[in-house]
Amino acid sequence: MPGSTRPIEEILRSCPICPVCDGTKRVVSPFEPGELSYYMRVLVLHYRLDRKALRDALTLYSCANCATLWYDPWFRMDVVATLYRYASGVHKEGWLQLGHWVGYKPVDQDGAKRRVWDMLAALLPKMQRYGEVNCPFSGLLFHALTQRQPQLDRSLLTQKLSILGQLYAQRSMRDAQTNLYSMETLIDSFKSEPGAGKGIETYLIEEHSDMCWGRSCTVYGANCIAVAQDTLIDRVVTFEGLQDANAIIDAIGFFNVLDHFPDPIAVLDKALDRAMVVIADFHKYGWTDAQHAFNIGTDFTEFLKRRGLAVEDVTSDVCPEPNGAEDRRYYMISRRIT
Repeated sequence: MPGSTRPIEEILRSCPICPVCDGTKRVVSPFEPGELSYYMRVLVLHYRLDRKALRDALTLYSCANCATLWYDPWFRMDVVATLYRYASGVHKEGWLQLGHWVGYKPVDQDGAKRRVWDMLAALLPKMQRYGEVNCPFSGLLFHALTQRQPQLDRSLLTQKLSILGQLYAQRSMRDAQTNLYSMETLIDSFKSEPGAGKGIETYLIEEHSDMCWGRSCTVYGANCIAVAQDTLIDRVVTFEGLQDANAIIDAIGFFNVLDHFPDPIAVLDKALDRAMVVIADFHKYGWTDAQHAFNIGTDFTEFLKRRGLAVEDVTSDVCPEPNGAEDRRYYMISRRIT
């Protein structure tokens, strides 16, 4: 019947194994499942779900091996793909960070990411290549570009987006050609800025996941990766492409993305194969919004160390205030640096 709710069981699947360490020993988590976020409310509306029934159906567990929190049951992968591809296919935080940067405001208000960048620069003083996975606006690419092109006129990016909107609203081929020419001129101005092409080479590494935003992350017709290619990114690659080229990236960042993969350790291993250092951030422990299948545990560092990795929790170093960095956690991970 129109307006009737859909049975919750139709969109859920069993998830009995820890998504981080593959552990099977678990206890019901002491944390209460969080309130449904904007993204989850979109899912409720899209599938005509009863909000209370959805919350009651999701049990939160804690892994006895690595303390990761995860939901069992959780959503079927086709349901998750619907959420991230078009039902709510925009990562708001990333676009907000771009807006801050274009407006010459700090991309993170307390400076945590700037301090992470400074730590990387100190650890790798001869850094030549820096890459991030999937999201071009959530991490350190702004800092990499600012170091390379300190005089870059960021307002040009606003003009580019405005011209893009005009292209969609064009009334004649002549108008379209005029706007297209203006767009090309703006892009040329980015590439011809003093210092362009020198210093650190930047990469965006695409790794598909139905649990993560991808090329569908678009605002006003502007795709985030396409926008970033005009300014922040020198190359868009895959881990397989880097492996085929036997290329090593000095540092690879996972910002707002590692907990958006069904098998985060497999993806982390791909990055560690290609990087001197991996920097990853996670939500604070106990943050349990159901848009994420899991919240990486407090024993994550010990779990990685048991796998032979060098791991350092640098949260207290880059977030001196107790509630800094939006209550996030930061880790440096490596196979090559001990």
